[in-house]
Amino acid sequence: MATLPELREKIDCLDDDIVGLLMKRAELVLQVRETKKRDKIDIYSPARERNILDRILSIAESGSFPREPLERIFINIISATRSLIGDLHICCLGSDLSLGAQAALRHFGEDVHITGATSTEDAFAKLSRGDVHFAVLPATASSGGLVAETFDLLMPSSMQIIGEVEVQEGLALFSNAEALADIQKVYVVGTEVKQVMPWLAANVAQAEVCVTLTPDSLIDDLSSNPTIGLVTAEAAGTKQNLKTLATGLDQTPQSGTRFIVLGATAAPKTDHDKTSIACYAEERAGALRDILQPFSARGITLLRIESRPMRNRAWEYVFFIDFEGHQEDENVREALEQLKTITSYCKVLGSYPHVCFS
Repeated sequence: MATLPELREKIDCLDDDIVGLLMKRAELVLQVRETKKRDKIDIYSPARERNILDRILSIAESGSFPREPLERIFINIISATRSLIGDLHICCLGSDLSLGAQAALRHFGEDVHITGATSTEDAFAKLSRGDVHFAVLPATASSGGLVAETFDLLMPSSMQIIGEVEVQEGLALFSNAEALADIQKVYVVGTEVKQVMPWLAANVAQAEVCVTLTPDSLIDDLSSNPTIGLVTAEAAGTKQNLKTLATGLDQTPQSGTRFIVLGATAAPKTDHDKTSIACYAEERAGALRDILQPFSARGITLLRIESRPMRNRAWEYVFFIDFEGHQEDENVREALEQLKTITSYCKVLGSYPHVCFS
């Protein structure tokens, strides 16, 4: 059996090989940069990056390296070498301490520039003006319901869903207080208020709850004032070396928060795609059955369907449907054409790589 020094020497040799291969990857990406510049191809290719990750995970399926950390490593390898081609600017609600920022980093990797938006409307405006390349916005809350603000703005917009990401990051309370009873004011990042209000009401009922979308500005106050607290993503607060007073504030963290990635142009096909649509239907017997028929007739697998009343339109409902396939697939195209004859409105919100969240 090899001794510990011998094993460490072998690991060192492997590390040397890894560094060398990363350098070779970077050299090839620099050649890609010239080709993309010449042919005016976008910096970011969601289909290509998803195919890389799926292939890597498939290769490593029977190995000893844990799946999730391996995916994270390669996302950041891709991100680092992508930055050699050009900078990516991503918009999300809140700041670097928000769940939206964690979602953006999880999807694009660490080598991107995060821009905070003060509201969903602000995020759409930044993306529409071209201030940022992509926007990452909440789609489904941890409670399981659609985030209405996102889809109300997406439906009339020309923006397309080009990706999705789920964050199962727990929310924590950060404060220099000695005990929960000492806290007089709690700041909560606006996108997480609904998720944590039950916990706050039960554990710090004496504290005033204030909404913020700029938690970074509170870091100095947290250090000097032990009567205030900040609720934000656990990893983000830990990265800022904030003192953790309580964790697990989101009472349903196992369901996670799903975010969608929005861009100005549609994502190309991959080997495993998903399409999201919105359609209107008048309230009548059999409306849902008729809407689902074009999909069942063509063997298209539905992944999710939700409905809610339309704003300012009595007796009409909007259905949000996710299903397998890309809008360029023949069977999907036929189903959508038939659906348009059944509904008063039907719009593809985007076709994008389908990621199976664990």
